Amino acid sequence: MKFSKSVFGLSCALGLAISATSAQAAGDEPDKFSGFYAGLVSGYATAETDFNQTGGAVNGPRNIDLDGGHAGITAGYNGRYDKFLFGFEGDATTLGLDDTASCDDGAGTCTLDIDALVTVRGRIGYVFGEEEQFLVFATGGLANTWWGARSTNGPAGSNIEATELGFTVGGGFGAYLMDTNWMSVKVEYLYVDMDVKRSYDISGSTRIGNFKLDGLHLVRAGWNVHF
Repeated sequence: MKFSKSVFGLSCALGLAISATSAQAAGDEPDKFSGFYAGLVSGYATAETDFNQTGGAVNGPRNIDLDGGHAGITAGYNGRYDKFLFGFEGDATTLGLDDTASCDDGAGTCTLDIDALVTVRGRIGYVFGEEEQFLVFATGGLANTWWGARSTNGPAGSNIEATELGFTVGGGFGAYLMDTNWMSVKVEYLYVDMDVKRSYDISGSTRIGNFKLDGLHLVRAGWNVHF
């Protein structure tokens, strides 16, 4: 998909910038975690889902579990006031969350998936350590997800591709690597609100697929280059 290609291209551009940044590492050392940064993130994600069929001979819930890996890019800016940090961060992530269950009274399959996520968030944190190399932070802001629902043997109206705008909150821990002043890693958790409740015709008859996407949980690690 075009979104995945864009993330891949931006990741390559980030890699080309690393050598230039490291070459400047011997210069004047700025405050740790301050200024602009960009990096990569990856980890595990799971979504709260509910799916059931109504209007057929075999009604009731279907077991659809959305979980899997994710990877993407991130960038942001931090300001420092003494040991306190204030900043903003954005990221674009591809998600491998999809699952399929039997529906249409066993004659077909129904699928849910979440393909991508973009967030724009504020951050507050506290820097500590003998060389101020560690950071704890909280974050929150807006999140937009790309999701889909479809049936294998339904009419055109049974396939849905849409986006959902909601909020995200979370927190994490960061640390500089190997006594550098330009490279750090982080681990973080994000909760993304997804208040999606939809129904659609499964096979053009009375059979209806009803589903909910309530929330998205992400645990991920990141690697940042500081400029």
